[in-house]
Amino acid sequence: MAQKIKVRYDKNLNKYHIDYHKLVDPVPFRYKTIKDLNHNNDLAFLIETHLGSITKPDQLTYTKIAEGLFAKHKLRYQVRPLEVANSKNIFGMFPSGKKTVTHFALTFIVPSKAFTQEMFNDFLCEYDVQIGYKMLKSQDTFFDDLQKGYISDVFDPEYFEESFYDSRVFDKFLATEDISTLEA
Repeated sequence: MAQKIKVRYDKNLNKYHIDYHKLVDPVPFRYKTIKDLNHNNDLAFLIETHLGSITKPDQLTYTKIAEGLFAKHKLRYQVRPLEVANSKNIFGMFPSGKKTVTHFALTFIVPSKAFTQEMFNDFLCEYDVQIGYKMLKSQDTFFDDLQKGYISDVFDPEYFEESFYDSRVFDKFLATEDISTLEA
C-alpha cells in the first residue's frame, strides 16, 4: 500500500503533503492513520460545512444528524454557525450588497483509544476535516476559546503541537508531521 502513497514536504508551508488518491480504496488508509493517532492522543476534529464535501448535503440537516451522532457516541462537541460570504461574479461584475450563507462548524473531541470504525463512518466520510492532537491547553480552554472565535483552525500552535487536514475532495492529508507510516 505504501508505494501508492506519495509524501512531499513543503518548506513554505512547513507541512507534509500526503497524497493517497492513487489508492483503489483510501478508506482503510485514512481509518488506520486516524486510529493510530488516537492510540496515544485525544483528537480534536473540526468540520466546517462550507469546505469540501463529497455529495454537497444540506448543511442544516447534516448538522442536526451529526448532533444526534455526537450524543450516541457520547462525545464532547460544539456546533457554531458560520456566516460565509457568497458573492457571485457575473460577467466580471460583483452584485451589490453582501449576501451571506449560514454554514456550520462542528467541533468534537474523541478521547484516546476511543476512535472506532463506526465513528469514522459517521463523521469522516462526507466533509474535509481538520484534526488536532497533542493538545497544549485543556479541553475546557479549547472549547471556550473556540466559542469566542479565538481559534480559526486546528493548525494554531498555541493549542495543538500537531495537526492535519484530511481532504476528502482531493484524497490528501496536509500535516505538520509525516503521518503516512504510523503504527499504534
